[in-house]
Amino acid sequence: MKLSQIKKTACVAFLLATRAGADDPVIKISGVERPFVALSLRIPADALRARVTGSHDLQSWHLTQALPTGEGESWLEQPAGGWRSEMEVFLRDEQEHSFFRLEIERENLNAWQLTTVDNTATVGLFTSLAFDPEGNPAISYNDSSSGDLKYAAYDGARWVVSLVDSEGDVGSHSSLAFTPNGEPAISYYEGEPQNDLKYAWYDGSTWRTMRLDRQGDVGTYTSLAFGGGGRPHISYFDATNGALKYAMHDGFGWLTATVDTAQGDGETGLFTSLALRPDGRPSISYYATNALMNNGALRYAEFDWIKWHITTVEGGGSNRHIGTYTSLAFDADDRPSISYLEGVNYNLQYAVNDDSGWTSTTVDSDGFIGLYTSLAFDASGRPAISYYDFINDTLKYACYDGSEWIVLTVDSTARVGIYTSLAFAPNGHPAISYFDITNSALKFAIRGVK
Repeated sequence: MKLSQIKKTACVAFLLATRAGADDPVIKISGVERPFVALSLRIPADALRARVTGSHDLQSWHLTQALPTGEGESWLEQPAGGWRSEMEVFLRDEQEHSFFRLEIERENLNAWQLTTVDNTATVGLFTSLAFDPEGNPAISYNDSSSGDLKYAAYDGARWVVSLVDSEGDVGSHSSLAFTPNGEPAISYYEGEPQNDLKYAWYDGSTWRTMRLDRQGDVGTYTSLAFGGGGRPHISYFDATNGALKYAMHDGFGWLTATVDTAQGDGETGLFTSLALRPDGRPSISYYATNALMNNGALRYAEFDWIKWHITTVEGGGSNRHIGTYTSLAFDADDRPSISYLEGVNYNLQYAVNDDSGWTSTTVDSDGFIGLYTSLAFDASGRPAISYYDFINDTLKYACYDGSEWIVLTVDSTARVGIYTSLAFAPNGHPAISYFDITNSALKFAIRGVK
């Protein structure tokens, strides 16, 4: 089953001496003294909006607490401080034997709340979302207008934006994670003329930065995670050699290594995603091309602290390009799982490795779909993926309910949804950072939070 949206739930409550039935939303008024009728109506505290409609035109009505006025079917928003337990609704009606309906719209716990975090320039490319130890969201992203790396953190009341690095053309391909002591750190790429892998960390009072790899054009498609002892691990692409690389801090300094090299005059290591196994061993999903065969494949590399073990998840064959926009995570059974774009039919795919090998499932095949995927697991261990719908220019979200994938449209207010990053809040709510193409802005969506 595919769902394009969650419909809002309406609940009706009222108090009247004469009415059709306990669950009937229609209030029947008869034999009243015209032109004024007063009804005593109970509006629940969790109501977001209320309105009255009728079989004849309503010339005016209002709630005495909020004192708004409206005509016809106008909605009244919840007043500051909330509704009183019992409100007076006044109806002016020139007809006898009229029918009136009170509608209450409650809070929709499944709705996506959309927020513009930063729209000061062309901002919000290469977003990466993570939650701090207090459960507040934070986002690293690129300001392409100035070529800066920025960081936005929610302090419980508002988003606070900080400048992390403005030295050169920096901030693309960012990846955000929190250190064990709760401070943010970011891996990212500095473009022309340096073309280096960089790393920034907050020391409690200021942002500090350093170059990790300067050997050629290196540092795109970065992915950062912290392991045992608070040691950072980073996967990234070496464009000079067309290779997948890996960097780790061993407690004394940074070590870099080549994980996989190109074959057939192609490139290996694009669209990297790094995750640590429960035992701390790093693993990487990535895309590898073979120019001679005119194909591309999704690969997976796993380190046993001695050597890297590399397998092909899906791909191969002439004119088959499978495995871009990868995102790697481990499920509740410690199995590596990957979301990615299948580039033959342009579907969103999900692959998991069990004892028998890799098994791939089509999650969404409705058009050119599955770009900029981001995979995460909810508290119950079920996978969820944020991604971009290219045909409709919308942000989408797919979640597995235990038997099937449910597909939702999160934001369709403009051309939105590239550079998605998905994370679950400590309370279990899914959240997504992404770029608003139309408004050149960084946006944030969270489900089920008012």
